[in-house]
Order: sequence, then C-alpha cells, then structure tokens
Amino acid sequence: MKVLLVDDHAIVRSGLRNLLASALAAQISEAATGRDALLRLRRDRPDLVMLDLNLPGIGGLELLRRMLLEDKAARVLVLTMHAEPLYAARAMELGARGYLSKNTSAEELLTAVRRVKEGGRYIENEIAQELALHKVSPDNWRSCGCWPKA
Repeated sequence: MKVLLVDDHAIVRSGLRNLLASALAAQISEAATGRDALLRLRRDRPDLVMLDLNLPGIGGLELLRRMLLEDKAARVLVLTMHAEPLYAARAMELGARGYLSKNTSAEELLTAVRRVKEGGRYIENEIAQELALHKVSPDNWRSCGCWPKA
C-alpha cells in the first residue's frame, strides 16, 4: 500500500509514517506543501492520500479539489485539527473519502485508512454524530469560511 502524507508539520508526518509503516506495512511518501503534494500525487500514484487542511500556500480544501481534478479515483482521507462538522461536510462534498480530526485514536485512524483504501468512506464517529444531528447547509459552510464566497 502506497500512502502520501500531506501535512506541514514534520513531527505529525513522522508519527503517521511510523504508525502506518508498522501497522500496515505501507510505503510512505510525504509532502509539506500543496505544490509538493500535487507533484508527488502525479509521480507516486499513491493508493491513499492523508491530507491536512491547514497548509501554507494552497489550502487543504483547494488542494483536495485540485487532486481530484488530477486523479478522479484518488482516495483522500482528511486528517485535520478541524473537528467541526461543517469542515467535514465540505471536504466530503468536494470528494474526500474520509474525514478525521487529529484527536482521533490510532485504532480509529487505522480503521479509516483501511476502509478508504478499500473504496469505502469513513467519518470520525463523533463528527458523524454531529452531522447526523444537525442540519448542515451551504449557508453554514459560508459562515465557517470553508465555502467560497458567493
């Protein structure tokens, strides 16, 4: 399994690399910026992309959009500090296959990776609960700054 880790924090990439390499025997490539991530997506053709939303330069949601324009079959799992359901809804609307906050457990992260790699979808349990209980609309997305201004 080939995984591309996209996060601007080296320590986060290192921790994810260790977890995925040991638990899943994954081959890992890394990118700290959106531009580098697009290059590695083209070059490495990973089975899964783990994407942070807070990146310098090209933001994570825009990068997600561009990645899926490059490769419609790309399986992108968002892993971010944003636990708000509005961000999850927007990322999934754009084509992410999964969404996790960085507060998730290692077990849940591995479950999400496996499910997304196999072609399924996954949203962190607590965020999925919030999405199910609250109506999420484009008006809400605009107010959180995770939807383009009209």
